[in-house]
Amino acid sequence: MSAPARLLAERLPGFTRGPRWGQWALPPEGQPERGGLLMVQPFLDEQPIGRRVLSAMAGRLAADGWAVLLVDLFGTGDSPGEHGEATLAQWRDDLGQAWALLRDHTGDPAPALLGARMGALLACDLAARLTTPPRAMVLWNPPVSGGALIDPLRRLARLGGASRSGGGGAAGAADGGGAADGGGVADGGGVADGAAPLAGYPVSPALITALRALRLDTASARPPGEPAVWLSVQGQRVVDADQAVPPALQAATQAWQAAGWQARATLLSQEPWWNSMQAVDSTALQDITLATLRAAAPATPVPARAPRIAAPAEADLAAAAAADAVAAAVAAAGAESSEHRCPAEPIALCLDGPQGPLFAALTLPATAPLARVLVVPGQPQTRVGSHRMFVTLARGLARAGIASLRVDIGGWGDSPGAARPFEAAAPDIVAAARALAEQASARAAPDPIWLCGLCDGASAAVLALPALRRAGVPVAGLALINPWVRSEAGLGAAMVRGYYARRLFSADFWTRLARGQVPLRHLLRDPLRHLAAGLGLASTATRPPANTPERPAGTAHQRTAEAAAGRTPQTPADVSSATIPDLPAALLANLRDCRAPLLTVLSGADLTADETEALIRGQRPWRQRLEGQGSVLRVPGADHSLSDPAHWAHAIDWLGTQIAECADRPR
Repeated sequence: MSAPARLLAERLPGFTRGPRWGQWALPPEGQPERGGLLMVQPFLDEQPIGRRVLSAMAGRLAADGWAVLLVDLFGTGDSPGEHGEATLAQWRDDLGQAWALLRDHTGDPAPALLGARMGALLACDLAARLTTPPRAMVLWNPPVSGGALIDPLRRLARLGGASRSGGGGAAGAADGGGAADGGGVADGGGVADGAAPLAGYPVSPALITALRALRLDTASARPPGEPAVWLSVQGQRVVDADQAVPPALQAATQAWQAAGWQARATLLSQEPWWNSMQAVDSTALQDITLATLRAAAPATPVPARAPRIAAPAEADLAAAAAADAVAAAVAAAGAESSEHRCPAEPIALCLDGPQGPLFAALTLPATAPLARVLVVPGQPQTRVGSHRMFVTLARGLARAGIASLRVDIGGWGDSPGAARPFEAAAPDIVAAARALAEQASARAAPDPIWLCGLCDGASAAVLALPALRRAGVPVAGLALINPWVRSEAGLGAAMVRGYYARRLFSADFWTRLARGQVPLRHLLRDPLRHLAAGLGLASTATRPPANTPERPAGTAHQRTAEAAAGRTPQTPADVSSATIPDLPAALLANLRDCRAPLLTVLSGADLTADETEALIRGQRPWRQRLEGQGSVLRVPGADHSLSDPAHWAHAIDWLGTQIAECADRPR
């Protein structure tokens, strides 16, 4: 068995408008490297949802001798900036700088490229702009053009009324960019105006236009006598034995062959890892990628130079207790000087977890923090969150003087390990909470911390309370956002009072019914079934069928599609029936045992929030704990992840104010 890869995180210097968040997967100590590889991530929510598969692939490649770099581009992930400010010119510049950084750190003159979805088109665009092309390119489920990926999202946004005025159009000039020279790409664009929502993310019309123009068949010319490998893997659920590659993909492959590449395209039976709400087995995809890159590796391994990685996590966390927290943390991390650091820029950390390193992001206020918050993401989300909601939360808390630590639970995001259900997340939560509470405190006793989470992340935090108490980690308070409280009766009551009631007042529903677009067999059967469950007269399946999505759509366009199709919105996989017989009772028992302040945020247009509302209305102990002894913020019209920026900003302001006020109270 080979030694495991070295997994590291750092803020990468040398980029315009601040350092970028970078993840390294390096070969084990003493093992020669085959070369370098740059990963280019997907677009919008496909990036955090698919991060687990990309990180797993990076680990396997590193164990095989590759030095892998994965970078969050400007306005995405943990990197600085807002998504609505992003331009193609800026992303081109970022990829060119990352390419140059990888070449410098590995000594490899022509690192390989791996691009996923929209990242595949960006990888092809980068290859065409480099003086020295990569020796190999592997593309995962690339669209034939940017428009093929973006246009369906725009149609769904218009269908659901999610677009703002001018937000769905392709107005604006195409985004420019300088030509590549050596390993870098010149900057060629400024900040775009008029950004509008696309799948919950603000995207400028200029960026939409520029990305739509990217094409898979725009091949990069390869110098004669320097063959290189190009592979496109088209994964889909079912692949027939004699099924041919789609004509558009075959045409793109032929264009790359004509440009001098050893190009081929293949079909692979593979679940859609980029939007699956469950852990997807990507072994076959990883195997074919690994075999392809091995064939492209040089005969003589490239001598490697280890990247300059930031200081250990302990130094970063200890710095949070200093009077000048930002300057001390930057100095401890060995990063650039504080005058070049954005006020709420996260510090990259690797904490010790039960299954290996836990990748985390520490965001500090400009002064000594009033309080510290551990953000627990719900599965399959990462520390970034859908539409970067946790990044935005961390920035808002920092403005309120509050430090926050966002962590990837083991097996999800960048943290390696087996993907476990949320009920099993307590060991990871304890490890992160202990680090935040003990190492961030200048006192002998650990400082109390707040726990914050969305959906099953909120429920995981509540379920971890006994383990935190046993570990000696004091809890200052809890902030629960649309907590997952699924039960048969609760689901039935929420469906009747929430979803079906809203449908009766929906003009779109009656229009679709008149057109015969709503199946009549479901018109009465489903409402009566849920009504019976809500009254305790019958049971509903708490777990969706195996052939349907088991989570609420993590992106705005998926939620829009559910509503537009007139279907009952799907909700998180309820594994509680297998591990916790009565999840609401277990949650309530832990909440009543913990007397710390309790803040709850409930969306006005979300089935999961409706289930919590049903508990508040129907059960006095829940009402007493959440409303009598705690505070509840209700956000009318908000969806499950508060994807509307105004809704999320309102919730962040409320949470920051409430936590700061609690910190001012005597203990």
